[in-house]
Amino acid sequence: MSALDAIELIHQAGGLAVMAHPGLNRSDQTIPAIVDAGLDGIECFHTKHPPATAEHYLAIARKHNLLVTGGSDCHGLSKGKPLIGTVRLDYPHVEKLYAAKRAADEKRAAPAAE
Repeated sequence: MSALDAIELIHQAGGLAVMAHPGLNRSDQTIPAIVDAGLDGIECFHTKHPPATAEHYLAIARKHNLLVTGGSDCHGLSKGKPLIGTVRLDYPHVEKLYAAKRAADEKRAAPAAE
C-alpha cells in the first residue's frame, strides 16, 4: 500500500496519519512528499531516538506544521520488562493531538458541500 493510500484510509477511518519512528526508517527524503499527501504528524520521541534525533524530527515537525508524537513502540516484553510508558510526551503536544482529532471528527461529521 502506498503512503498516499494509507493516509487516505486512515483519514477515512477518522484517524490521524503519523509517521512512526522516522529515525529508524532513515527516510527523511520521503517526508516532504508524504506531508504533501496529507501526513498529520511525526513520531519525534522513541526509545531508540537519542536526544539529537528527537530534536532533528522536532525541527522537521515545525517546518512542516506536523503534530508531534512519541511512544515506546512496545510490542510486549523486551529483555524481561515492558517498555510501555518509558517515553513521555509533553502535554502541549498531547493537547494538539486532541485538538487535531476533534477537528478531524467535526470535518467528518459535517455534511458534504454540494
